[in-house]
Amino acid sequence: PEGKVTVLDIDTVQISNNGSVMFPSKAMTPEYIPPEIKKIQNGDKVPVEWDRFILSLIFYEVLFGIHPYAGNGFKAPYTNSTTIKDNISNGLFPFGQKSQYFNNIPKPHLNFKNIPLKVQNLFINSFEVDISNTHKRPTAEEWGKTLYTMIKEGQQLAAQKNIVEEQQREKDWQNCNKNSIQSLLEFRKKYNNQGKYTQKALQLINDIRTKNNQSTSNTAVTTKPTTQTQTTNTSYSNSELKKRVNRSLTYSILFLIIPNIIINLFFMIIYGEFELKWLFFSTISLNLPNLVLKITAIFAIIFSGIAKSRYNNYNYSKCEKPLKTAKVFKWITIILTGLYVILRMID
Repeated sequence: PEGKVTVLDIDTVQISNNGSVMFPSKAMTPEYIPPEIKKIQNGDKVPVEWDRFILSLIFYEVLFGIHPYAGNGFKAPYTNSTTIKDNISNGLFPFGQKSQYFNNIPKPHLNFKNIPLKVQNLFINSFEVDISNTHKRPTAEEWGKTLYTMIKEGQQLAAQKNIVEEQQREKDWQNCNKNSIQSLLEFRKKYNNQGKYTQKALQLINDIRTKNNQSTSNTAVTTKPTTQTQTTNTSYSNSELKKRVNRSLTYSILFLIIPNIIINLFFMIIYGEFELKWLFFSTISLNLPNLVLKITAIFAIIFSGIAKSRYNNYNYSKCEKPLKTAKVFKWITIILTGLYVILRMID
């Protein structure tokens, strides 16, 4: 938590002087011992290539989240290779010369094919060299230069991609209909409302809305529009249309609740069951006529919601039809409620 680096494990430590080992390594972690351990006798100097093997191994773990020699269930003659130490000793690297002996390669290894070829080769040169040619393992300097080059190339590719994307964005902006709210909205959606052009689009949308509100606030439009820039084909201004849309949604919700309360209250009076819970729910609410009432009210809510959504997306000209449809369903709810009560009274 304090940001301090802590060394958790140090082994294979030796002290030497002029090539002579004064203090040989006494402890080793099996999963990090290279295959040449076979020819190193107790007391021999551990070569630097040993560290290069471990360095590449740790890089592999960092990149893929798995030990480079992790795996099991091998084909003959490696059926008895059951630990990572055994796999290292047998040279069972999933992307080496013995890859055909793997029955199943663990999934994290498969990301190896997604990294740059130069980095793949560094890993292969680390894990596939013969124990007599360990000097071919890449040094820390080789790793550093290769990774630095890869990062630089990646940055250049990213910069080129950004240039191409910016050119396409500018082209789309030039082709965008600046007088159409719908066209401006589509442009903003395509580019996730990000960038200078989408900000310009938002400003134009606000300007068009303001202009339309000003042109329709004093006089009502009584004829259908003849151009795309007019926002509505009704005799209402945008502010009035907003009130109608909100009112339609509110009334539709009330039409789902109020008829149910009226019918339940009616039967509470008839049967003398004055309990608050029956005001909102009773077995009467479950019969077919009352369910029909609920369905018509729900349809009114749905079409009012469609009108609300279209208004919020500036599709003013498409608000009228769902508003009229919602109004029809509300009238159906009123008529059915009245008929239902009258019929039950007669009954």
